[in-house]
Amino acid sequence: MIISRLFDDWRRYGIYNCEYERPIAFRATDCWQLYKPAIYKWVWDRGPFGIMHPAGYRWEASVPAIARGIADPERLWEASLPHDIGYETQGGLRPFRVWNDDGTFSQQQLVNWYTSRPLSENPVSKNRWDAVLFAFALVSGVHPGMAEETYVAVTMMAWIAYKTHAMDKSLKEQATNMQKVVETTNGMNDARIAAEKTAALAVGVLEGRQQVRKELGDSPPSSDKTSKP
Repeated sequence: MIISRLFDDWRRYGIYNCEYERPIAFRATDCWQLYKPAIYKWVWDRGPFGIMHPAGYRWEASVPAIARGIADPERLWEASLPHDIGYETQGGLRPFRVWNDDGTFSQQQLVNWYTSRPLSENPVSKNRWDAVLFAFALVSGVHPGMAEETYVAVTMMAWIAYKTHAMDKSLKEQATNMQKVVETTNGMNDARIAAEKTAALAVGVLEGRQQVRKELGDSPPSSDKTSKP
């Protein structure tokens, strides 16, 4: 019953004419990052729709962990690109991040590539993004069985990911940055302690030498107690 209702939603959106060029990206720490922009286009009941993902955008196949035994994220990396940006922006309500070579990022608003209008004016629901994932999974050559299982999995299990995507990424990045700060601070502390120990040792040696010299300088000359015959 639930599954049939999901596919009724997908048919109701009337998604067709899905087009895209294969993304050119490299593997980052736990995601992919685009070398060059990637445009995904389709038509549905809201008319022609398109998403331009700029160079520097990072994404991962947004498959719930509990469903990864069924749906392989590596097989879904092409199809998941518009789905991930839809989740990250919560349908257009939040900005998405574009990463620079130096590790910094800027934020942009998601727009319809055809109209240049921001999606925040008419946000796209989670169910629609899930249907888009299913449509592009089929177009990208994912096995229909895996595409269906992925569609069911993200529709039924990914509500938390949809609502907290940006927050989760921020927390992970904050934790990573804090760890780097801690490691750097620990390294600086270790270096400082080592330097203090070396300095203390040098001071101790110097004070010891000065004390020896003082004692030698203050002691009276030794007398010859041997009597002459």
